[in-house]
Amino acid sequence: EKMGQPNYQKGIAGGDVGPDNLYTLGENSKMDAIYTDTGQGNAKYRIVERYSNWDKYPDVHSYFFAITDTGEGIVFHSPTTNGGKMYLKPTDNKELQEDFASLLDDSEAVLPEHATNVATDKRATPAVRSFFIIFLL
Repeated sequence: EKMGQPNYQKGIAGGDVGPDNLYTLGENSKMDAIYTDTGQGNAKYRIVERYSNWDKYPDVHSYFFAITDTGEGIVFHSPTTNGGKMYLKPTDNKELQEDFASLLDDSEAVLPEHATNVATDKRATPAVRSFFIIFLL
């Protein structure tokens, strides 16, 4: 609600769209992405959350919150509403992009002590999870 978007609903598994059906908008190339609750994995983009406002169909927007293979946060936007593929691009919403990236930077302190490589071993910590409640619900 902070960002004036109170109608977004949570969805982590991509609804009926699996990670094999995520494409880069403009390039039309398949994204190297996975869905993960922890932020861990071998893909370039590890999507920890997705929110959409399907109640506004046909003016639907979906946001995908991801941790990159270098440990940075990135938020993708998709206006896709039909078909089996979703086309994503980094969101133009700079505040959302910066706040999510900043939260990941700040969350390093809550990583488990056994994390050997922060860049590839970031977790979707409770602080990261609370971000979604504050900014989108």
